Amino acid sequence: MQTPKGLSGVIVDETKISYLDVEQALIFYRGFNLRDLVQSDFDFESIAYLILKGELPENVEAVRQLWQPERESRDLPSAWASLLCESDFLDLPPMKLLSAALSTHKASDFSPTEAEEKYFLKVFNLWGFIPTLLASSYRKRNSLPASSADQTLRQTENLFKMFFDHVPSNSLIQLFDQTRIIYAEHEFNAATFAARVVTSTQADFGAAIVTAINALKGPIHGGAIEEIMKMLLEIENHNDIERWVDQKILENEKIPGFGHRLYRDQPDPRFSMMLTCLEAASKELDNYHWLDIVNRLNEIVSTKKNVFPNLDLASAPLYYLLNFPVEFHTSLIALSRYVGWCAHIREQALNNRIIRPSAKFTGNISKL
Repeated sequence: MQTPKGLSGVIVDETKISYLDVEQALIFYRGFNLRDLVQSDFDFESIAYLILKGELPENVEAVRQLWQPERESRDLPSAWASLLCESDFLDLPPMKLLSAALSTHKASDFSPTEAEEKYFLKVFNLWGFIPTLLASSYRKRNSLPASSADQTLRQTENLFKMFFDHVPSNSLIQLFDQTRIIYAEHEFNAATFAARVVTSTQADFGAAIVTAINALKGPIHGGAIEEIMKMLLEIENHNDIERWVDQKILENEKIPGFGHRLYRDQPDPRFSMMLTCLEAASKELDNYHWLDIVNRLNEIVSTKKNVFPNLDLASAPLYYLLNFPVEFHTSLIALSRYVGWCAHIREQALNNRIIRPSAKFTGNISKL
């Protein structure tokens, strides 16, 4: 029996959270088509409700109640905030900052099997300070004064306010929300599966969520978004994109933003959704520079290499267009994927068996 590298094609467990119909290029959250959810009037908070609770909210009040702990926990604890500001903690790369912060925050030390109401309360308490942490790092890096969280704003609005001192138009907030919905969940990806493995050992929530963050930052996982934007910035200064691509092909170098572990024979279905967001943002801001580069690059690479784009090829320039520095892009994915991780951690914990696969030994047996 051939051993599948990377568990390719192996079904390791059951889940009710999401379903990927790879052949039909369809993605479902709790049974709802992702494309329909992105195009609906539901905001990110409502889709997070769906992912966590398994059903769409009946009204706005239900969403508000679920998210209220997030609003109330946006300010960093005073003693902890002083420690961060007095040390070099905020100078860490954003993903390392998240990992270190959640590792040391005592609020992350709880069991995923707690009663549902308590679990969600603690999950949202942690979620609340993540934008504050990221914005504090951004502002320190740019020698800007600290910015206070605003409990009257939705999480996406508060994120922009804390980073840039203003909230953009409703249409741009809606577009950013759509990118967050697209990133919120994607079945047993590497980071999510890593979180489930840790959860299966009956470790606390913090151990599982930190594992997911550390897995996501890998350059062939969520960290790829930063490599993509670096590539686009390199291409921007190149007069001939096709010649640039030809040189990469000649040198047998991988071109970031193309190919996906699951979507081999068709484009990542999330790419077209994310590209629509980039198109809309480009139109509103009257800046088609990055959209033109992405479209031209996609045309050339898809033709010459017969590989398809993944969603990060469109999200990287979109986040850059909205003024988020490249080094923060992966952490923006983490801020959205957090909801999917929380759902999977709880699902694993409530129907648990320790994940312990076997290996095929290929070494030699020796005698002393």
